[in-house]
Amino acid sequence: MVVISRRLYRQSDVGSPTGDFHPISSCPCRAYQSLPADAACGGAAEGGVRIFGEVMKYINKMKQIEITDILKFSSSLEAENPEYTYHKSYRYFVQYFADKSELTEQELMIGANLTYGWMPTIMNFKANNFEGALNILNKAKLAERISTDELLALKSLINNSLVGVSKLLHFVNPDVYAIWDSRVCHFLLGKSYKYIIEKPDLYWEYLNLCERVSKDLAFQPIHNSFENSVRYKVSALRVVEQLMFMNSHTTIVKF
Repeated sequence: MVVISRRLYRQSDVGSPTGDFHPISSCPCRAYQSLPADAACGGAAEGGVRIFGEVMKYINKMKQIEITDILKFSSSLEAENPEYTYHKSYRYFVQYFADKSELTEQELMIGANLTYGWMPTIMNFKANNFEGALNILNKAKLAERISTDELLALKSLINNSLVGVSKLLHFVNPDVYAIWDSRVCHFLLGKSYKYIIEKPDLYWEYLNLCERVSKDLAFQPIHNSFENSVRYKVSALRVVEQLMFMNSHTTIVKF
């Protein structure tokens, strides 16, 4: 049986809206849920089919999310403290990559490790495809998204974690990539299974949703208000992600 804490998350509890389990408080914001019994049972082929079906189900749920169900939580972003550790460090992380016209292996090394300063685990390179990953990161600075194969190549190198890769991509290009993690997933879908969170197709659909929200006319005042609170420019996708993250004690999924 999986037991999930339902307490309200506050910044004082978890440290900051960074995305996933938080390193500061040494207390996980929301652990990945265990694989459900019906997805885990059976042989490898049968289990693979069931997992595929589960992932497609959650992709379809995300497609059906109404923007108003997200924006109604906008008051949770009011009065953010610009001197708060993660608001203060965030702007420098983003600026570090913005100042580089071309990323080198140095930026890859620094970027991967500064990303894991916002994670509870130690950074480990899980492969040696550094040159390929560097080419992908430079491509990620463009307006067009990288491919699924390229996303998986980055994941294979950087701790084999899509959550970690989403953070690094966001720092490199915050206008195109949003941070994706277990808390955001729970807010949107009511579940945070690792096998769901690590699926690229669901991440792409999440980005589609973030773009839909950011283009809604009712979002612009929320974006402006957040920037006024933190006192620096923030990408629209960052504000959308924060809106979801800060309300991950609940879920908007319609069962």
